[in-house]
Amino acid sequence: MSVQPPLGTVTFLFTDIEDSTRLWESTPAEMTTAVKYCHDHEDVEQVARNMAELGVRRLPVVDREKRLVGIVALSNIAQSGDSKAADSLLEGVAQPH
Repeated sequence: MSVQPPLGTVTFLFTDIEDSTRLWESTPAEMTTAVKYCHDHEDVEQVARNMAELGVRRLPVVDREKRLVGIVALSNIAQSGDSKAADSLLEGVAQPH
């Protein structure tokens, strides 16, 4: 049995960023353009570099029509076998709290 992916555009994503709900409510246009994602055809190093630059540990994955097809997480990059990509991402997101 095949399950069809949902259709549409990513317009909201739950986050672990403090006050993100308040930001969505007070500045919806800005927050909509702030949604970052990667494409399902990008290679691991490119995605890791993007995540490191953004300082995020998770990123939505969309297809060419911008339909959500998954979420890539730091753990996925770490387990990919690409040590260069994993090191790059860890340097970008593993900041002390």
